[in-house]
Amino acid sequence: MIALDLRGLRREWYEDEGEVRFLLEAPADTAPTRRRLAETSAAVTAALSPTNPVVAEQWLWTSAGWSGVLTCAFSFDHAVDWLEQLAIALGDDVEGVLQAAPRGRMPRGRDARDQLTTFAYWRTEDLRALPPAQRDGRWAVDPALTPAVFARAVEWIEQVDAPATLSRPGPWYVELAGDVDAGQPAAIGEAARRYLVIFLRAATRRAFVERTLGTRQHGLLALQLVDESLSALERAALLTESFAWDPAALDYAYLTHCQGGTPIEYGLLWPHVSEPDVRYNRPLLASYVPDAFGVQLLTAAHLERAHDLSRWRVEQVAPERYLVSAVDLEPWVSRQERDPHRPHDVAPRPTDGQEQARADFGAMILTPETIRADDPWR
Repeated sequence: MIALDLRGLRREWYEDEGEVRFLLEAPADTAPTRRRLAETSAAVTAALSPTNPVVAEQWLWTSAGWSGVLTCAFSFDHAVDWLEQLAIALGDDVEGVLQAAPRGRMPRGRDARDQLTTFAYWRTEDLRALPPAQRDGRWAVDPALTPAVFARAVEWIEQVDAPATLSRPGPWYVELAGDVDAGQPAAIGEAARRYLVIFLRAATRRAFVERTLGTRQHGLLALQLVDESLSALERAALLTESFAWDPAALDYAYLTHCQGGTPIEYGLLWPHVSEPDVRYNRPLLASYVPDAFGVQLLTAAHLERAHDLSRWRVEQVAPERYLVSAVDLEPWVSRQERDPHRPHDVAPRPTDGQEQARADFGAMILTPETIRADDPWR
């Protein structure tokens, strides 16, 4: 039998839609399977609709039981009615408690120095075909591709011998407890689709190793690795192996440094454009880059704009996809000290190599002039 504990249960607002974050606390030997939860919750929604449009998603197996999210909760009573019906529908063979999800913020990364990070832009739907109001707030990656991407990403995170924690917007994170049925990555993909910005992290306590995944809108998935037992070149190799997961499905990817524990593009020093210039002109990334980097996954359209790549290793890894890397990668992957007068900016690469690289990539590097000339929204 499942009891319902409403203490602490609240309706949150995400964008213009209410949601309720809840937990089905149950021991592993009596907890329902993900398939049963999905089928039962869909049946409950169908039975209550259209007067109660609540939908459950993001079923994640955690250290405390099944974590879930009720969306379309336009009234608190809708959510309570739905949870009551779920408890009844699961029957007498499941022992547990339906209750509010625990609140709290995911601990910060333990090393905030600049760390090697990859940023990969997965192929999206045609953003130009969408109404302007719908362009920015979308994950926008093919629903059939998203689970495959997150399956590889979660597998990469789980190389750390420690529980992974998932953070979503607000004071709310869960500690995952492994995958009981291979459905965990798809549920994490649902979180990325809904919230756009999520973080998944696993870190050991003694010999400190940390792997972090972060997402943003328009198919941006970042990976970061902290492991001082490895050389910078070894860490770079472990990170850029993600470029080979499905290179044909990538519009663009690159390796750089950013602040430890927070793999996002804020604070990166690009020569001509800022992070919002790139974010709000996402279709251009299939043929332009914000800067020159030591390792990049590029398209044929990128290479057409290059000035001279004779100093670079260029390897075709899929039709119209090329891995372009520096012959001497060490200066690109070694950590530089930040400018004390600009502490929020990631440290730039050595000036001589950076300027030559920018000259090599030439018209491939995005500028305000190219954004105006190739305005993707015209």
